Amino acid sequence: MTGISNHGRMALGGVSAIMAIALLSSTASAGGFAVREQSASLLGSAFAGAAAGGDLSSAFWNPAAFGTAQSGLSTESHGTVIIPTSELSNGKTSLDTKTPLGVIPFNIGGANSTEIDKLGVLSASYSAYRINDKLVLGLSVNSPFGLATDPENGNWIGRIHGREAQMLTFNAAPTLAYEIMPGVQIAAGLQVEYMKLKLWFASSPAPGAASTSIKLTDDASIGATAGILLTPRAGTRIGIGWRSSISHSLEGDLNNFPASKKVVNVSADLDTPDIVTASLSQTIMPGLRALGTIEWTNWSNIGTITVQGFTNPITRKPLAIDANWDDGWFFSGGLEYDYSPTVTVRGGVAYEISPIQEPTQRLVQLPDSDRVWLSIGGTIHYSESTSFDLAFSHIIFEDAHIHRGSLASPNLLLDADVSQNANILSASVKTRW
Repeated sequence: MTGISNHGRMALGGVSAIMAIALLSSTASAGGFAVREQSASLLGSAFAGAAAGGDLSSAFWNPAAFGTAQSGLSTESHGTVIIPTSELSNGKTSLDTKTPLGVIPFNIGGANSTEIDKLGVLSASYSAYRINDKLVLGLSVNSPFGLATDPENGNWIGRIHGREAQMLTFNAAPTLAYEIMPGVQIAAGLQVEYMKLKLWFASSPAPGAASTSIKLTDDASIGATAGILLTPRAGTRIGIGWRSSISHSLEGDLNNFPASKKVVNVSADLDTPDIVTASLSQTIMPGLRALGTIEWTNWSNIGTITVQGFTNPITRKPLAIDANWDDGWFFSGGLEYDYSPTVTVRGGVAYEISPIQEPTQRLVQLPDSDRVWLSIGGTIHYSESTSFDLAFSHIIFEDAHIHRGSLASPNLLLDADVSQNANILSASVKTRW
């Protein structure tokens, strides 16, 4: 019992350290405001094979991956740095008069372009303890959703539509994985998720105007996760995993709204999407494996996010963020090769269909678009109990356009072009205690 207690203290300490690192910042680079970078090893293959159980980090996509854990306690710590470049250019404003005049130019002044990117740092941890030859207890700690944007030019023409934005989540998922028969692992678990959302935008068109802020927090909400991992024959693994939607009831304050100039208690409901991932790992020849993943994300369940508790004196309605997104899709393929007994290399390519397809769906804080992932990585098996992963990805986004009203004045329209890309570096350490 003493040994297990010591292992437990080490695992808890690792989780605490990782949560502290995740506080630094979080930048979404998957579709919508999802954060895909939950594994250094899987980043190296562009997440091909993500749900097929290659290591414990596969449990983020398929909790049945915990069933592959060896005896005793195993832990993994993954850290990622996201270096985005995101520019909004050719900005102009107009006023939708809702009359026969239609849309007319309305120049509020200011720079017509700005960069909004912000360095992202996040991490993830996975722990598994094999109780017996059939049953494994697992725990993953992640930041599955987030974003961080901050316009370099605070006086740019879209300042009324958005200045700084932050979303942060912490998610702990205790899981049980069970082998129901040889080659068939199943698993189910809970998700306990904390969310914080902050938005800032200029309170008036005047240059240098103070910011209006919306700050919302949900202490904890509950969801579920489940999956199955099949090994029909040696060299073949097929995994299917599900992460449920989580309904967040956010509460906080609205500060310095135009024509209000006071702090108001407000609330909003925000549902995260269901995610279903299917993956394959297939041995082609000794030491060489083909990997593939298809993922569906139910972003269409996010319609209009209404901020309750305050009536906009301009529109005489509650504040509302119209999202009305489509579903997201992700497709990836890759190869993994055991170069030597101590070195494994991998690479992959992915194409991601963003849930944000139309200029009217695109937010200043989240100018998302379809993208291509190009990834390479490798694993160094340092000893029987310790290994290290390194990975790099370059993301190429399609050029896009924004056309939408502001939160305070929906008829004040912003048009801007969007150009962005991102580089991602990730590393991990895996230990069997």
